Amino acid sequence: PPPHPTSPRSTAMGGWCSLCRGHAAANSVDLKRVGTRQSVGFDYDPRSSYLWTASSLRHTAVWEVLTSGTWWFFLAVHVVCRYCIADGAIENDHSSQGYVRAGDLKIVSALITFMQVFYSNQCFDRYNHLYRTTRKMMVLGQDLALDLRFNIGADCRQHVRLSLRYLVVNIFIFFLELDGRIDTQEWQELIDLDLLTEEEKQILQNLSPQEKRHSLLYWSGDVALSGHQITTKKKGNLGMWRITQEKLMSVLHLQQEIMDSVSLQLPFLYHHLLSLMMVISLCCLAVGLGMQNTWFDSIIYVCSSVITLGIMEMATQLTDPFGQDEIDFPVAAWMAEWLHQIVRISETEIAHKKNDWEVVLEKQKPLQMVDASADLFNHSGFTQAVPVNDYKELQDHSSDGSDDGSRKGSAREWRRPVSSYLPC
Repeated sequence: PPPHPTSPRSTAMGGWCSLCRGHAAANSVDLKRVGTRQSVGFDYDPRSSYLWTASSLRHTAVWEVLTSGTWWFFLAVHVVCRYCIADGAIENDHSSQGYVRAGDLKIVSALITFMQVFYSNQCFDRYNHLYRTTRKMMVLGQDLALDLRFNIGADCRQHVRLSLRYLVVNIFIFFLELDGRIDTQEWQELIDLDLLTEEEKQILQNLSPQEKRHSLLYWSGDVALSGHQITTKKKGNLGMWRITQEKLMSVLHLQQEIMDSVSLQLPFLYHHLLSLMMVISLCCLAVGLGMQNTWFDSIIYVCSSVITLGIMEMATQLTDPFGQDEIDFPVAAWMAEWLHQIVRISETEIAHKKNDWEVVLEKQKPLQMVDASADLFNHSGFTQAVPVNDYKELQDHSSDGSDDGSRKGSAREWRRPVSSYLPC
């Protein structure tokens, strides 16, 4: 994601909401549809034509391959072999010792295919693990905001705000330091967002990355504990503090898990063998297909080399999803969205809170029973807009022997009841 611009400083004392609106507006965020910014990479339609998708160059690994020196080097080797065969410098006789038969390439192709499949699967598993862990860490922050708002928000509103501010800074600094440092512009943006003061900046910037995260979580937890202690004097229950403490510790553990996963590189021994197999495979394909008689073999070589190098380029980008690559996580958008949700939880007043829900409780009706065989929200696209027959009708229809099998494979499928899928 592109670097987010600096947002204007807010002068309002309780202006976290205005800060979030200003920051999101500077990043072209529609706060009513902010959930759509969670998508990773290029947003495409999987139902589009295969021909149209295959002919695309933007947002693909093909363009990365075509601009790499490795692909052009082996293409030059293939063209030289083709020219030598046409010029007669190399004998194109099946009985000659220097002739490379198409069957000789099967062993090399099988080895590189196996290693590529294994490598790409491992990279994609790592990519999914980092995605799930990162999103879980951010969801825990929202859970902590709800926890503090419910338990101590009525009596210690300022404690909630200060504790959440330190939590937000902890998450932001964690993302910003994934590249190893925080520059002056990023420090200034944290100050412009009223998330840090100059005094806090002076304390944090002299600490190591791990010490920054630990200090901010300690500050957040200490403020939350102070708020719980004040609330306990009125309500006499300090047990809720343990839930807050567990969530703070879970955030710390998830951050450490992400850092460990990012810092764990593929062993160089495996990377060397994989690179060696790539070079040997491309060299054999360039020479072997270059010694064939038809020009169609050159087309096969170009396609196979692009796909082989493209898979490796895709797998390499999957190993580190925190950066500027096409498939990297939109961390800048996630931070703006997450800050918006935290502020909404912290600052938004409940509409019926003033009358203690009495009016709403009096108007509440009994919950409506819905038929288990019914389909809800058909217009939303969750189900096909076709009638679903009742299971009893299916039984009656089968018992009278009138089922001739003409409905098999049709759009009007006979749906079984939910209970028929249960283990009992």
